[in-house]
Amino acid sequence: MLDNLTEHQRIIKRLGGIRKLSRLLGHRNASTVQGWFQRGQIPAAQMEKVLSAVSQVAA
Repeated sequence: MLDNLTEHQRIIKRLGGIRKLSRLLGHRNASTVQGWFQRGQIPAAQMEKVLSAVSQVAA
């Protein structure tokens, strides 16, 4: 199932999905992360926050 996804979509999936990543990033709703997933790209300006979320999930 992960074969057809972009690298950024895989990151979102591995972090628990759209809603979980949204909560980790402090977003009020999941629509922002859902947009990233649909576009298959996480904005460069948000990557530092996403990488911080990775450390939260890994801990």
